[in-house]
Amino acid sequence: MRNTIAVIPARSGSKRIPKKNIALIQGQPALARTIKNLHNSAIFDRIIVSTDSDEFGRIAKGAGAEVPFHRPTEISGDHTPTKDVIIHALEMLGIDDDAQVCCVYPTAVLSQSDTFIDSYQLSNHHSAKFVFPISRFRSNPQRALLLAEDGQSIRPLNLDFSETRTQDLEPQFYDAGQFYWGSSSLWRSKKSIHENAVGFKVPWWQAIDVDDSDDLELLNFTFDYVERTNK
Repeated sequence: MRNTIAVIPARSGSKRIPKKNIALIQGQPALARTIKNLHNSAIFDRIIVSTDSDEFGRIAKGAGAEVPFHRPTEISGDHTPTKDVIIHALEMLGIDDDAQVCCVYPTAVLSQSDTFIDSYQLSNHHSAKFVFPISRFRSNPQRALLLAEDGQSIRPLNLDFSETRTQDLEPQFYDAGQFYWGSSSLWRSKKSIHENAVGFKVPWWQAIDVDDSDDLELLNFTFDYVERTNK
């Protein structure tokens, strides 16, 4: 097995959901639950948390992760690219170019051990590309509708598909936004993640992106269901 490192970018300045990255998921902080999932996969040599928060750092250490540095303010803003955060971590840690690095978001609490293991193996087969989870749109976006300013009138986004049966449309997928695999050298390169990638398919329930309070409620509900089902 190659040197494998998980880097969790966990900044504290979430606007829509304050402290989203440590929001409680069935009684435990999301960050702590995600760290536990990474440990359970047993494929990571190191689990690193990049954070600008002492509070987040304490939670991360309590869950068994390393917090070897404090993330500087200039790469802790709303618009800081993920690659910049990972590159900073690699430089701070002195990671070799041949290491396999997985950027994992703190709210990826539904990503299972098998998901990390199988996507890691896929990444090894595609060492020149990023690997990240994708999930199929349950309602095909080719038949999307646009809502007018009056809040009622609608029109098809694409008239070419407005009368096409959904089963006749090509399946469409989206970035599940949970994690990204790539070699250390690939992270350091100027290559775009989405333009140089291989998709790893995951079910919709592993792809819940937390943008508002409704998403957080759904994540809690789904996590509880999955936990009870797997017992």
